[in-house]
Amino acid sequence: MPSKFFREHPYILAVAFMVISTASFSTMNVFIRFATEELHTTMIVFLRKLITLIMLLPWALKDNFALLRTKRLKSHFWRATVGVIGMQGWFYCVATLPLNHATALSFTAPV
Repeated sequence: MPSKFFREHPYILAVAFMVISTASFSTMNVFIRFATEELHTTMIVFLRKLITLIMLLPWALKDNFALLRTKRLKSHFWRATVGVIGMQGWFYCVATLPLNHATALSFTAPV
């Protein structure tokens, strides 16, 4: 629960979350760069997805996957496919380009 200060000044909390997000993504990019010295980008994407699965599995098993049931399985499949392809592309970009160029390229995402 946010303190009274953050309820009165929510923009400060928003800025803090943006700074934490930027630091997290920058750290991830550095780790990707180090990991690609030993592993192929496809393996790094697989390991990232596997770690995410391991972290979310207890939550999903809690209610026998009730929270994950959907009527739009085909749409979720395509969204996941596009997400994996995008992540593969981004990891390859981070591995092969200088980090400042890769970061500048990421700024074109909204375009």
